[in-house]
Amino acid sequence: MISERFGLADQKLRELVTMPFLADDRLDPDRSHGDLLLTINSDSQDVNLFALRQLMRATRSSLALHWMLEGYNRRVEAGPGEAGVRNLMGFVDGTANLRPEVEAQMDSSVWIGADDPEPAWVVGGTYQVARTIRMLVEFWDRTRLAEQESLIGRRKDTGAPLDGTKETDVPNFAADPDGRITPLDAHIRLANPRTPDVADQVILRKGFNYSRGFDGAGQLDQGLAFVSSNAASSASSCPSRSGSTANRSGSTSDPRAAATTSPCPASPQPAGTWPTACSSRPPRPDPLTGHLR
Repeated sequence: MISERFGLADQKLRELVTMPFLADDRLDPDRSHGDLLLTINSDSQDVNLFALRQLMRATRSSLALHWMLEGYNRRVEAGPGEAGVRNLMGFVDGTANLRPEVEAQMDSSVWIGADDPEPAWVVGGTYQVARTIRMLVEFWDRTRLAEQESLIGRRKDTGAPLDGTKETDVPNFAADPDGRITPLDAHIRLANPRTPDVADQVILRKGFNYSRGFDGAGQLDQGLAFVSSNAASSASSCPSRSGSTANRSGSTSDPRAAATTSPCPASPQPAGTWPTACSSRPPRPDPLTGHLR
């Protein structure tokens, strides 16, 4: 949308680029990109659906859906710093996330500042990246528990790192340089090696489980809709630094389908809430169906 097509080329963000292909990606062009990325969140599916319908009614003359994905989470009781949700691999998901109530973290890592080389209209906003990661759950369910924990780098029951006792313990990779405790290719270690050169590559992230039936081979189509916010669209690579999770013992996840980067302009936000942005495109005679919510 922010291009020559609408006379907005001079307002394009410096780091707004087409979602790059990362390790093991199998992106589906029918479920990727778009002009506007919208996320709709609430505690009830029918509320989300009604909001979507009202937005479509109000924008029918200028927007048409390109792709769409319905996600959900089941919250459980969680203490400070704990994620409180599990993904469809059965592991705690979202540990060691940025805390929206800590303004210094948000200002340095999420919000675009007035001193950043970006157009004025996006100051106070952020980049939002959405990626759909399909989990090959049948394969995963046949994998031994010890191997699952080795692949992820955390205990499945508590969410603790392999060298810790509770979910909020910070793994000490420096004391384990050879990967005897936490394998060097474990997801937790690849995603955040906790080295000085990547200390500033942090994102605000949230995962939503999804299930959309089965594919043509009769395999379940389930996985994670991964949504992240960062002050630079290099965030499109940060959340996937490890590529496809746990390929060491075979393909257990498969980054495919939805992949979109979108700027989120500044808007009034209650303290501690997520920035909300949006995937649509100008209407076509036969628009493809689908959505991210």
